[in-house]
Amino acid sequence: MKNSKKKERIFEIFSRNLEWVKEHKDVGFEPDFSNGYICPICFDPFFRADLDSKVPNPLTLEDIPPVSLGGGH
Repeated sequence: MKNSKKKERIFEIFSRNLEWVKEHKDVGFEPDFSNGYICPICFDPFFRADLDSKVPNPLTLEDIPPVSLGGGH
């Protein structure tokens, strides 16, 4: 349960950060999407539904960069 809350909080922060990045005129996404997170390691997009560990490719804590690489854990 603790990891679930942690994943949800990290998703919210990184999803918000992605929206801020997209405000820059030179940044573009194909396809464009909102309320998502792009893993900086595998470049897979994740959405709120991917917080569920039962989906085929769930967001895991491994998709969040470690502190040594500038991440949050």
